[in-house]
Amino acid sequence: MPFFRTLLIPAVAVIVLTGLGTPSACAQDTPVKTLDTVVVSGATPGPGMWRVTRGENTLWVLGDLRPSPAAITWDSSAVLEVVKTADLVLWQPYFTITVDAGFFKKLSLLYSFRKAQQNPDGKRLEEVLDAGTYQRWQRLKQQLALNQRGLESQRPLTAADSLLGAAIRQRGMSPKGVVTNPIVEVIKANGIKSHSPRYTLKLSGDAASEMLAEARRSTLSDVACLTTTMDLVEHGMDRMVTNANAWATGDVDRIDMSLKANRDRLCKDAFSSAPVSKAHGVPDLRTALADQWVAAAERALAENATTVSVLPVEDVLGEDGFIARLRARGYEIQSP
Repeated sequence: MPFFRTLLIPAVAVIVLTGLGTPSACAQDTPVKTLDTVVVSGATPGPGMWRVTRGENTLWVLGDLRPSPAAITWDSSAVLEVVKTADLVLWQPYFTITVDAGFFKKLSLLYSFRKAQQNPDGKRLEEVLDAGTYQRWQRLKQQLALNQRGLESQRPLTAADSLLGAAIRQRGMSPKGVVTNPIVEVIKANGIKSHSPRYTLKLSGDAASEMLAEARRSTLSDVACLTTTMDLVEHGMDRMVTNANAWATGDVDRIDMSLKANRDRLCKDAFSSAPVSKAHGVPDLRTALADQWVAAAERALAENATTVSVLPVEDVLGEDGFIARLRARGYEIQSP
């Protein structure tokens, strides 16, 4: 089992690092003028699936949306009928760091990892942010009743994640999504194979210790992550509500992920472009993960009559989304 699944990355952008920040193509062509303010509830169908074919084999792609409406029940019957016929379920790609070390060494590394999530030299956010940004942070934190212990000592990257999570919950949405559990139940009941493409960085115990020690001493370029998160909380939550409703009702054309995608891109890049990350072989994660999934999808299409893939909807949509990448390789695409 990989020891580290995350490294200085907020939970909303789990590593698992799935969202690659691709804006919705429909947003560029027909922007929605009226946004929803209330989250839908009850039983909803969710979106249809993209169909990818070359020859006789088929890849069905379901776009999952997070956050999703917290009070909906997903009518998964149509999707699960397709899953039951699948030879393989292909999940979203993720990045992981594996550490070759003994049990006690890993415990020491876990402690170092937690310390690395704090600002260097014991600084508080008030010392890291300029006065205007810090006042803005304090105001939003109070509005959202965000009283998480130790938050003022966390890096802006971690603080941004906590802030967005609180705003999502306040607007009646859930970061968990509704798609995974029903599909996993069908996989288990029918003995269907599943695969999660991943990019693995292998480190020795000493290299991992060195990386975390450097991370504890280093300042990340992550103030922009917190700033754009505050922008999203102040000006983009109605759009996130509209996205959640559009996904729940199957109205994919109304989904516009550009605001959140820009935020996620800046937050992920703060980690992957940091000198400490590059020095230890961390790649450009958005490109690496997209390449992993496309390679796995092409293998699945070559080897299986039916494959189902579940991806964040922001990875599916857009000119540089996963569907566009397959279309550029000559696959036939049928949109939902």
